[in-house]
Amino acid sequence: MTSDGISSKDWEGIEGLASFITELSAKDSSTELYDRKLIKRLDDLEEKYGRLPSILATKADYVCSSKESLILLKEAYVAALEISDVKNLSYVSSSIAEFYAEGFERQKLDFWIEKLQVHSLAYKDDYIEDSLEELMLERTKME
Repeated sequence: MTSDGISSKDWEGIEGLASFITELSAKDSSTELYDRKLIKRLDDLEEKYGRLPSILATKADYVCSSKESLILLKEAYVAALEISDVKNLSYVSSSIAEFYAEGFERQKLDFWIEKLQVHSLAYKDDYIEDSLEELMLERTKME
């Protein structure tokens, strides 16, 4: 089961398709058809479970527009706050911070790094710690 309550059986299909898309992308193959298929599956899960952080954050990775992606990530963050989902709070705040690092938006990056630091205390994870380290390095490059 995901940290926000999606059954393992339901989520396995999402993970499998996402892995397949990653493999295709690594081979420089088109993923557009599979991206749409994944979004459709996420929409189906949303109908069943509601707008949960795992669904929203995953969808953010596959939409075409960076603006839409950021909107979904921020909604996922709020949804994670509402249900005290510490895992998704960490992962989503990391993704939002990465978004602002890529856009060289220092003030917003600082805000989300601070959020990530707080959430990383409640949810210990190597990926999150590495992400935080990288984001702080990116921030120093902006000085």
